[in-house]
Amino acid sequence: MAQATTNRFAGRVLGAGLALSAAAFPAAAQDATPAAQSLDQVDTILCETDYPYYTKDGWTPETADLNCAVVAANEYAENNPGVGVLIHVGKDIPNARFPTPESFGQAVVDTFRSQHGVDAAYFLTQNDARATGMEFYIGPYTHGADNGTELKNVTEAFYAMPEVAALLRVIWEDKLAAAQQMEAPAPNSGG
Repeated sequence: MAQATTNRFAGRVLGAGLALSAAAFPAAAQDATPAAQSLDQVDTILCETDYPYYTKDGWTPETADLNCAVVAANEYAENNPGVGVLIHVGKDIPNARFPTPESFGQAVVDTFRSQHGVDAAYFLTQNDARATGMEFYIGPYTHGADNGTELKNVTEAFYAMPEVAALLRVIWEDKLAAAQQMEAPAPNSGG
């Protein structure tokens, strides 16, 4: 009999908890079947990805777009001898000079190639700010992350390009040297 009383009490506590959570979080109380969840997939805005983002996980189009672009820029920078340029497209683009975010991104890549002799790829994310901002990913690093200047306005970003290109060369020279050391045969101790 004690076991039945305990189970009834636990059931009431659980029921009250569920009722309270449904009242406090009505979205969580809605149908959570896999079919319903698949309908709640979030589309990114500018970044293209096959990775699924779902509203049930807290993603919005803006946050999914940002995450997609950051991941892509990081992956590019870590796996290619080039700069991953993350462009936070503000309300200043489009404009007379750059009719699309892609035309601005291509101009940044072209500047890295023609003026600094390094490759680059751009990754776009929508930004509700007045001005466009940029971040540079170099190997496993984000330029400026050590001093809080990783997010740059367009002018600051263009002024930082020579330093970014120089750092990229050092990082990839070190990476290639380390890879060659790993491939070299171990010295014979002569024993």
